[in-house]
Amino acid sequence: MKAERAALPFYCAILIGCVMSAIIFTGCSAEEDRQPPVSPPPAGVTDAEALPVQSLFRSVSGAEAQELMARRKDLLVIDVRTPQERRQVRLSDSLFIPIGEVMRGRLAAPREQPVLVVCAVGGRSYVVGRALLAMGYHEVYNLDGGIEAWRRARLPVETGPES
Repeated sequence: MKAERAALPFYCAILIGCVMSAIIFTGCSAEEDRQPPVSPPPAGVTDAEALPVQSLFRSVSGAEAQELMARRKDLLVIDVRTPQERRQVRLSDSLFIPIGEVMRGRLAAPREQPVLVVCAVGGRSYVVGRALLAMGYHEVYNLDGGIEAWRRARLPVETGPES
């Protein structure tokens, strides 16, 4: 318990740094991304070639996330919580990727792959999701309310050591 309390300022500093990075890189808006106006394509370029890649960032409820996980087999579910939090409870088939690794751009996944970001209550995952969008990921979801909302909705979780 003392070790956990001693580590709390460290994790708070990391979270504050992540929030500041997200504000710098993505702005501080909870609204959906707005695409800039599209100018006409250059001469000789077809309309299909000139279409911009549309990006999506959305916070989803536990039920929506569960439906996404069932329907989208290519969905990458990443858990950005601490190892201690993950040992207590986690989503099945989620990958543990520390928040710092993601924020440093070390997520080794194609930018076209849809990503669902999970944390304890939705704050860290929101920041990471916005950062992923700024890094060029096209389809990013945030589990609104995090694992806690997932558990309150009585959705399935795993506990204990990972196999």
